[in-house]
Amino acid sequence: MSEPSPEDLSTRFRDVNNRPLTPSETQGMLTAIHENNDFFDPDVQTVFILGHYGQKEKPHLTAVREQLNEPDVHPRLMEDVFDFTEDWTAKFKLLLSYADTIVGVYEHSHGGHCWEAGFIDQYEYRTRTQAFYRVYADDDDQYEAYNGMFWTHMRSLENIGRARSWTDRATLLQQVDQLALQS
Repeated sequence: MSEPSPEDLSTRFRDVNNRPLTPSETQGMLTAIHENNDFFDPDVQTVFILGHYGQKEKPHLTAVREQLNEPDVHPRLMEDVFDFTEDWTAKFKLLLSYADTIVGVYEHSHGGHCWEAGFIDQYEYRTRTQAFYRVYADDDDQYEAYNGMFWTHMRSLENIGRARSWTDRATLLQQVDQLALQS
């Protein structure tokens, strides 16, 4: 397992965030590498799982992480990696730059995960993204769950084979099981 050097991480951080690491972020980054070196290892398949961390939604994120966890695949939620900065967007962008596969698990369009979904719509990330969005049997629940822009985004991903719908935990995990990860 090869561990990236602090210089490599510092350069990548600067490239994706358009600013250098602060001294405290540099110290925190060393801890992040030590605790999660498999996420930063270029020889390991990394999966970055996005979604809402609410009480109802987080169990689905952790179930997806468990489903994808294999000897050569290391799925992570953002909270799994040491908080080396108070700037969560800077951490998000750095982790995103290391992810081989980006998995979005969406149940609604209320929260910061909407910003993340919009950010990964850039071509360089879109080609590594697979979204799983929840659909509801009741039209009122469906309308309440997603705003028009987010719903259109999910449908556009579905049109290019990058999104799949789910209705409950069992169908979510069935859909995730069909995800072909690149080795």
